[in-house]
Amino acid sequence: MNLREKIHNVIQDLTLDEKLSFTAGIDTWHMGGCERIGIAPIKVSDGPNGVRGATRDHVSITPSLCIPCAMGLGASFDEELLREGGRILAVQAKEKGISVLLAPTLNLARHLLWGRCFETFSEDPTHAGYLGAAFIAGVQSENVIATAKHYVGNESETERYNASSEIDEQTLREIYLLPFEYAVKKGKVASVMTGYPRLNGAFVPDQSYYLSEILRKEWGFDGFVMSDWYANFNAQSSFKAGLDVEMPGPARYFSSNLKDQIMDGSLSEEVLDQKVFHIIFSLSRVGIVDIERIDDLLRQRSLSKESTATTKNASSDTPLMEEHPVDCVEDREIQYKLAASAVVLLENKSLLPLSKNDISSLAIMGLRSDYLSIMGGGSAGVVTHQEYSFVELMRKSLPNAKVHHCKASLNDAAVASVSDEYISECKHIAQNSQYVLLILGTDNKIESEGYDKKSLYLPGGQDKLATEILEVNKNTVIVVNSGTPYLMPWAKKCPALLQAFFGGMEMPKALCDILLGEADPGGRLPVTVPQRMEDTPAFCNFFPVNGKVDYREGIFMGYRWYEKRAIEPLYPFGYGLSYASFAIEDPAVLLPEPGFMFALSFSVRNISSRRGSACVQAYIKPNNSASPIRLPRPLKELKRFAKVSLDAFQETKRSFSFSKRDFAYYDPGDAEWESLKAQNSPFLYSHGGELPEVSHREKPGWYVDSGEYEICIGFSSADIVYSHKVLVERDEFLPPDIGLDFDQEIVE
Repeated sequence: MNLREKIHNVIQDLTLDEKLSFTAGIDTWHMGGCERIGIAPIKVSDGPNGVRGATRDHVSITPSLCIPCAMGLGASFDEELLREGGRILAVQAKEKGISVLLAPTLNLARHLLWGRCFETFSEDPTHAGYLGAAFIAGVQSENVIATAKHYVGNESETERYNASSEIDEQTLREIYLLPFEYAVKKGKVASVMTGYPRLNGAFVPDQSYYLSEILRKEWGFDGFVMSDWYANFNAQSSFKAGLDVEMPGPARYFSSNLKDQIMDGSLSEEVLDQKVFHIIFSLSRVGIVDIERIDDLLRQRSLSKESTATTKNASSDTPLMEEHPVDCVEDREIQYKLAASAVVLLENKSLLPLSKNDISSLAIMGLRSDYLSIMGGGSAGVVTHQEYSFVELMRKSLPNAKVHHCKASLNDAAVASVSDEYISECKHIAQNSQYVLLILGTDNKIESEGYDKKSLYLPGGQDKLATEILEVNKNTVIVVNSGTPYLMPWAKKCPALLQAFFGGMEMPKALCDILLGEADPGGRLPVTVPQRMEDTPAFCNFFPVNGKVDYREGIFMGYRWYEKRAIEPLYPFGYGLSYASFAIEDPAVLLPEPGFMFALSFSVRNISSRRGSACVQAYIKPNNSASPIRLPRPLKELKRFAKVSLDAFQETKRSFSFSKRDFAYYDPGDAEWESLKAQNSPFLYSHGGELPEVSHREKPGWYVDSGEYEICIGFSSADIVYSHKVLVERDEFLPPDIGLDFDQEIVE
């Protein structure tokens, strides 16, 4: 028998009560199980940037390693590094007896005001999809289940428990569903968590269209679907729609609450069996339970339905087992690499890196200049193994320099602020220092789950501090240490400017090394940084009105909006400098592999005398189309990216292959068009001339239009170095279950 048959045999041996026990949590951090067959309660944990484990008053009981927030991970543009990040989190999860990690967050950075925006990888769905799938693969390689959340349309905190995200079908398919599609098809994710908000008027757990039609039938998802905490509101509809697990416990709607409805036939026991199958199959596929052993025991009748014997799950001894996290050197090295890749160099007028031998005096100032902000708030918060003083690290690195720390007084207020006295003190010291290092930013009180920001300006008068320091010292380096970028009206006057995302435990060390040239700033912007908040895509419609969040900007989110509206941002998507310089050379068309339409190769060369990193990005731009379908299209879209690190004057070759799906868009279809056109006589159109040459398709789906396209390769969405025109010769409809191209890059 194959795995599926063995699991079905196991389910047939379960009692109704045992089956029902799988469908809900037993407490805050444990899913139900069945100890009679060797599946003890399944321990779960928050874990976007660290494994929280068991909590007391929302605080971790045991320490955890801490990698950068997802926005910082997104800045890496490095799939392999994210696999490693996911892997070390999974190892620590097992040390805490955890089988299911509630990460990654695959919602998108629709607006920087979102309080939880730091938990997202990107504003771009392809970028988020590739990195999310890599993170998932890393987690599940260590026999821990990853959870893609929050499915779907969960991009704000205000009224998040009841507001309805109003999103049209094209936008859902091309933007907000796409990262989850990558998680399923590329990452093989074993668990999906639904979100809090309603979607187009109904809660997602109650909508079979998203849970059964899209997730399972179209994408082939074979894992289990769980609710967010307390986000299941209707037993009948969510049971039928495809929700498998209600969290947390004790259950309000599932588990034993369903027993009477199963017994009287109002709910199907066959559907219940499917839910149990999804859970046990996922646990077995990832390697958490041994279905072979369970099946053998059942066939040998060594377990009976009356037996009270229990066996231990591979993931935990008891629901309250002790946690034993380990802080090891190898994990710290990976955390360091991730932290260095979470720092983006935005401006550098030949000031960085600082030379240790040339520094006689350095003033370090700013609200959070000593202990940097390394994580956001809410479920992302962990207790780290260790905490570093950034000032002390700089002092140790500069033993021959005078390092003066202008320490700010921080109180317990939600938003700390700089006083006029502090600004005067900093100005005086800056005037008498050779170099100034000004640390601006936010913390886990400002950027957190549960509420949104009110402004994109740095809080507490920090812009005033930056402006005045820049006026008195021309050797000022500014570091913005935050979960997401902010407005920086003084940025272009800054000799050197870095965006340091919440970078995890090793961020202080990585930032110190970057400033002094021991490491390269490896990050690139995963979001567009606007010049004004009024320029942002959802400026007029981010907050809910009468219980609805209107995604009116549609597919024009992020750089798509700025390009379509011809609005120049402060910094474009994908942008970031290195201490080295790079060139893209020798582009050539290749014969594509089977399943692909086009392929391009190119060389990336380090043209400088020091090691550094570059991120090559490929966008597809539709130039003209013979199609009469008038659906909105962006000017161009990211389809591939490759991170390369090269020694001085070193060169490497890369190639990108592009499939039909890369040229496709989603048409929601218009089933009424033909009948409406037939009933309207031609004279209705006579005022405007002939009947418009417009066509409506009845069938929804992914379509490729014939016509000319450009494959654009560069270093950011605004820095295109090379473009190649290709011709798509015929229109084509793509089946709903068509795969995505997972051969992101080929190293030659």
